[in-house]
Amino acid sequence: MNTFLNSHLPRDYKRGLISTLLHRAYTLCSDYGKLHEEINKLKMIWQKNNFPLSFIDRCIKKFLDKLFIKRNTSKPVSNRKEVMICLVFLGKISIQVKKKLLHIFKECGKGIHLRVVFKSPNRLRSGFSFKDRLPQDMDSMLLYKFTCNTCNCVYIGETKRHFLVRASEHMGTSILTGNPRTYNENTATAVNQHCHGDDHDHAASIDEFEVVGHASNKFHLRLKESLLIGVVKPTIINVQKKSVPLCLFGG
Repeated sequence: MNTFLNSHLPRDYKRGLISTLLHRAYTLCSDYGKLHEEINKLKMIWQKNNFPLSFIDRCIKKFLDKLFIKRNTSKPVSNRKEVMICLVFLGKISIQVKKKLLHIFKECGKGIHLRVVFKSPNRLRSGFSFKDRLPQDMDSMLLYKFTCNTCNCVYIGETKRHFLVRASEHMGTSILTGNPRTYNENTATAVNQHCHGDDHDHAASIDEFEVVGHASNKFHLRLKESLLIGVVKPTIINVQKKSVPLCLFGG
């Protein structure tokens, strides 16, 4: 089976692939001898992927003509209105539909230039991510919730820094070693005071923290924190009732 003809990918995409790699070779090669060698290597790769040699040569000729043949860049003025239709590419049937549409517009749509473009329903990014997912410990610009396992009280907070850094401050531990820090009432956070203050002895762990939201800037982060505090209504640890005013109209 000829995978080139039967692949569910528009031919324009294949031309674009060849043109992109040729442009890359032209940009990186230091002289025309190197460029010639690189083009020959590319031709071997394309042929191994069942690209017809005639198709490859036409694409190479078109690319080189654009580089070295001077053409009249002025375009004739046209009164025809351009209409673009985007269709999902489904192989040969899509090519047939395109030809029929072009024929219909040529016969009936006087003064209209039809442009048919295809899109592929499945792309590489729909199958897997190109980037590694950021670990939660390294996440930032987020809202978090702390739930004490001993008394079930809740704290809502926000931070611009990494999640693990802020959680370590609340737990009273060192971010580098994980060892507990000396408790200081003046510098301790609200969660740290609740867990290690004079009135409580509730050991906090990272499992008691969870990320509950994100924001793109500090103001939106504080706004979401205020809204979330209003919904959850924590009463024991959260001293502040809101980070920013939530009044629609000033009094």
